[in-house]
Amino acid sequence: MAIAERVPCVAQSLRRSWPRRPLQPHLAGCGLIALVVVVLAATTRAYLQGALSYVDNGDGYYLYAAHRLAQGAVLYRDVMGTQPPLVYALGAAVFKLGGTLATLRLVSAALRALCTALVFLAGLRLVGDRLTAGLAALTYALLPIGLEWDRSFDVNPPLTLMALLALWPFLRFTSRAARLAGVLAAVALFTKNLYAPLLVATLAYLALRRRPLLAPYLQGLAVGLGALSAVLAAYAGPAGLYDAFLGQQSSPFNPTGFVVSVYYVITVEGAVVLMAIMGAYLCWRESRSRRREGAPALDYAPWFLGGASAVLLATLKEGTLWPVFQLAEPAVALLAAYGVTWAVRPRARDHGPAAHVAWQRTARRPAVALALPAALLVALASLAGADRAALARGNAGEVARVVALIRAHAQPGAPIVAPPYYALLTGTRIPGDAADTYILAQRVRHADPWAMRWVRRVTRDLSAHRIPIVLTDVRSDKIAPLMVGLRAGYRRVYDDTLPPALHVVVWLPR
Repeated sequence: MAIAERVPCVAQSLRRSWPRRPLQPHLAGCGLIALVVVVLAATTRAYLQGALSYVDNGDGYYLYAAHRLAQGAVLYRDVMGTQPPLVYALGAAVFKLGGTLATLRLVSAALRALCTALVFLAGLRLVGDRLTAGLAALTYALLPIGLEWDRSFDVNPPLTLMALLALWPFLRFTSRAARLAGVLAAVALFTKNLYAPLLVATLAYLALRRRPLLAPYLQGLAVGLGALSAVLAAYAGPAGLYDAFLGQQSSPFNPTGFVVSVYYVITVEGAVVLMAIMGAYLCWRESRSRRREGAPALDYAPWFLGGASAVLLATLKEGTLWPVFQLAEPAVALLAAYGVTWAVRPRARDHGPAAHVAWQRTARRPAVALALPAALLVALASLAGADRAALARGNAGEVARVVALIRAHAQPGAPIVAPPYYALLTGTRIPGDAADTYILAQRVRHADPWAMRWVRRVTRDLSAHRIPIVLTDVRSDKIAPLMVGLRAGYRRVYDDTLPPALHVVVWLPR
């Protein structure tokens, strides 16, 4: 037979033998990813529109310290730091490259986009299902706690990113991947020590379910912690290592904060969390029946959700509230999406390969029919609210009035007493570079020697009118000696209209 005659036969044979993949799941995944991109674009726009808004007092703590690092100050020695160093290093790098506050808001949007992409990739690796992974990414992009709080320059967004980076190789369940996951877990701890509950859950999972991988994971963790600790000790000394992980030890125990945080999470994300709990149970049950077939190891899912959600225990400490739940939102999104797609797939009497293939080929149509319209409605409704959520605290006009008062009475580089956010905006300096006024107030209450020296210095400067302008808020109000000296020599000239947590009073010398 001539070659020309053989070609059609070969092509026909290939068509018969080549496995046909259903088109619907692919289209569904592409549609969900397109919705994710639209939501992230709207979120980025909202973050940039509110770039100069006063989001949270903690936002200013990290911004001020990062800016001082970019100017050459040494963290923990020259400028106050109460968290592990990586978030400060990230901000310092942006400022060093000429970044502005708007640039930092763009970085926050980029971190959220990276987390969303990693949720999708983790969904593919954990479940092996494009539709579930796409629905998880869309759910994560719309979850309200992260949507509102990720725009602030805070420790929680980079911590979430590092937790997902540590999860990505871990899900391969090989010795080499376990070592890499251990190293990345060490980096997550050096981003924020609130990664500890998820780390403990992961170690318990390895010890109980995958014992051969425990040693490689611990090796990677030990190497990462040892190397990072050595670098930090060489940079800032043993005292810096202490402040990095115990810098907030003066914050008192406050069970009311835990109750408030749990109530808030239930109120705003309770339905999705409930679906995630159901999804975790289904993952555990499915993993028991599909383990022998080489399916993705779903039995880690309950540990992932439980360990990440345990971060709410940190809110037993005063000064920490529900934004820390951002760490649990990837697990919530992944397992809620798994619960939804599991609920719409047809039941089979067995869980063997034939049933799985049958689901892949025929059962996706009802999943697509339910998931895509529902996701579209949720996305459109939430997209309209994305700007409102991100800009709910849009207060750039009020911030500009306070900034104008500071610039009218203080030159750049001059020392002022103010929330660190306003010092950053005006290029002024806080005495002693006390970048965390909440912890400063707590240390004064405990008569910490450094804090008491700070108070004596500032009150002397107030008595001599060497501080040209003072801004007080709910944190500085708790420093009694400061307020006594302030009232003796200064007068109130302006009260802003911001909420109590951000409200400032402007004082000038009499």
